[in-house]
Amino acid sequence: MAAASPSTSLVTHWSDNGPGGDRRKPPIEQDAHHAWPGSLSAGTLAVAVRWERGGGGLKGPAQRGCYIDNSPQFHLLLSATRREPGSLPSVLSPFVPAVPALLEQLTRKFTMAHYSRIGQGPCIPNTNIDYTTSAGQATYLPSGATAPTAQAYQDGYLYNANTSYSNGAYQPPPPPFGDAGPGSTIPPASNQSPRQHDQRKGSSASRKSSIFRSPWEHEMKEKHLHHVPTSSDTIRYFDRARQTCRVFLECLYLWFGTVVVCTGIFGVLYGFSTFRFGLSQTHKYTLNALITGLSILLGLAFAAQFKQYAEMMRWRFLSARYRTLGHFEDVLDCDSYRSTLRIIFTHHRPGSWLPTKEQVFAALWFLVFVTFNVFAALIGLTYSIDVSVDYVRLVPGNVSVANLKYISSTEQPDNGQDYRYQYQRAAANLWGQVGANFPAYYTTYDDIWSVSGGIVFTTRAEDQYWNRFVDTNPDHQATNVVSVRTVTSVAVCEEYTITFGGYAGFNTDDPTLVNILQYIDTQGNTHSDYVPGTATGSTTWMGDTASSCGPRCTQLLALQSANNYTVATAPDDVIPVPKPRLWACNNTVSQVANYDYAWEGFQQPDLLTLPDPQAAILAGAIGWTGINTTDTSFQFVTYAGDTYYSPSGDVTGRDIAGLVMKFTAGALSAMDAFGGPRLNLTGLRSPNQAQVVNVKWVNAGAILTGIPVVQFIMLVGVVWFSGKAMILEPSYLKIAHLLRPTLSHLGEGGSLLSANEIAEPLGPNFKIAYGVKPDPADPGYHDKTFVRQVAIIPEHDGFGKLTRGKMPTGRYD
Repeated sequence: MAAASPSTSLVTHWSDNGPGGDRRKPPIEQDAHHAWPGSLSAGTLAVAVRWERGGGGLKGPAQRGCYIDNSPQFHLLLSATRREPGSLPSVLSPFVPAVPALLEQLTRKFTMAHYSRIGQGPCIPNTNIDYTTSAGQATYLPSGATAPTAQAYQDGYLYNANTSYSNGAYQPPPPPFGDAGPGSTIPPASNQSPRQHDQRKGSSASRKSSIFRSPWEHEMKEKHLHHVPTSSDTIRYFDRARQTCRVFLECLYLWFGTVVVCTGIFGVLYGFSTFRFGLSQTHKYTLNALITGLSILLGLAFAAQFKQYAEMMRWRFLSARYRTLGHFEDVLDCDSYRSTLRIIFTHHRPGSWLPTKEQVFAALWFLVFVTFNVFAALIGLTYSIDVSVDYVRLVPGNVSVANLKYISSTEQPDNGQDYRYQYQRAAANLWGQVGANFPAYYTTYDDIWSVSGGIVFTTRAEDQYWNRFVDTNPDHQATNVVSVRTVTSVAVCEEYTITFGGYAGFNTDDPTLVNILQYIDTQGNTHSDYVPGTATGSTTWMGDTASSCGPRCTQLLALQSANNYTVATAPDDVIPVPKPRLWACNNTVSQVANYDYAWEGFQQPDLLTLPDPQAAILAGAIGWTGINTTDTSFQFVTYAGDTYYSPSGDVTGRDIAGLVMKFTAGALSAMDAFGGPRLNLTGLRSPNQAQVVNVKWVNAGAILTGIPVVQFIMLVGVVWFSGKAMILEPSYLKIAHLLRPTLSHLGEGGSLLSANEIAEPLGPNFKIAYGVKPDPADPGYHDKTFVRQVAIIPEHDGFGKLTRGKMPTGRYD
């Protein structure tokens, strides 16, 4: 077959689809060709190719809507679904050698293209498989039927007569071709009735879900046509309910931004408030940066939300009444706070001091915006960074520890090297009296804790007492940390038998025997000691400076002088001691436990130890006065009958030992907590003030919850108010298009004129409004197929009262 001339287009068609739809056994095998006069130019027809040849023959994927060749010699439209071997129409034989190259070109450049420009329009592919007509019927083209592909050409576009295409406007199919057969021609384009085809069909905007579009996208859909087609691609459909829904969603997106920022602030405050052990410098910088940044974002969210609200509501305001150009411009630009302030101060009622509704609304609007920002700023007052009263921050550095190298009530020079023992004994008793009433807690050595203000620890059996040292910051003594170091006191007491004395001198009239005490120890040895300063019903403690029980031990005697009262006869304020009693005690004080513990990491741990002489002094602290005498090795201390260390006459040796141990542990605790000698060492756990975030959750919660709630209430009001008027896109291009008729008096000139100079030729009384132009043919706005016009309406046009923002649903151009 010879190639077609430039004035002829060759269209070849075959089909394997029978009326029954069985594609396995094609019922027909017929070649048809149709040549038309040269009314088509190069590149005006599209291609749909699907070749399959069994037995390893040629196979090609479907290529639809693309050029086969751009030469003017021929235009080939192929439409096939399946061919058996050897069933290729003879009319296509001359083109078989060129098919691989053509398919390669199609695959490389236009693979699976759904639309291709033909002339100045899109190409609608025709696969001749199953078509859906406007009535929803399946259409089959038998061989020898009408046109080869039943396609019509007009105005540079291809149309499928068996399928209706539209982008929201129903397009009835163009008239079909004439009788099929050789010699049929396509009528010239000039003879066809003009018909618009929306080129945006299939665009991303069309594929976008309708509900998620912007409020100013007023598209026309098939359900809006009411079987009345439109011939203009500028006509759009205004649906008030649809716009209201879109306004709600559009505003809801920004509202979610406010919620996210408020949630972020709440999360930051909560997260940093859980740092119980203190914030590092980096933490504090991070907290301040996050709160500052989120507060700025919250302010920006306010500004964006209020700007969006103004963009939605201004069209309702502009359509409510006629305004001068200046006032119209202020309302049109009300999303700017400069214009809002201008409305407040300049849009007054002529001849009256009373504010207009616009002024009141603008003032309230501006006040709400300022209030929101003030509350956002108040978030910074709902939290504070304070010093923790429960925790400290531990870092390597200097640590103030108890200096046990000497015992004194004040710091001594040279680390107390020459400080006399009698002074240290007096200081030990003084510290013991300070800690005499410290509470004792049952615990274990593994339970590491303490409290400020002095405390001692003991076991459930009360067979030993100990003090746990508390280390402090050298610069802030109140900043401390409990250490793992302890010193333990263990005492054992046994009762001796008194043979003479013990009545505070009331048992004899001989003055030389008043202070004599005679007793027998547990070994049967008899002793006689001089005990001055005794009192009936009181306990006198005697510390032996010549103790021989060990290097860290002190021997003590405890004498209970009788007052002849029993439990039954003693007054309420008198402790009964019916007979004198005497106990001998040995109290031993341990070395500092865990002084070289790696956790604390002191560089000179030996400085933390307790020497033997100081341990012995602390062991006898309850019986020291610091006064030595030449006639005895004992020192005597008498405690009044109403004190803890002057017990009743029914106590046991275990009770007396407990008093000795508690007094020693209390002396150590008092030295450590209330100004005893201290030493600065370098360690791994220097206590520093722990700065923690304290949040006033009631105030913070009210602000962070109230802001989104109030904004949501405003959002609902804005949606209700603005949804009744047609909202236009907030772009300069759209505003320029809207105002173009009003400013047509300028022509091409006046580019440098000010706004006042532009409005001056129109006169001071020239007023305009945004609204629907009334039309006598549509007086009640009931016809939804009537095409109305929304525009800027001058007051002098005489349309009178407008719709006051309530624009009717329907078509607009």
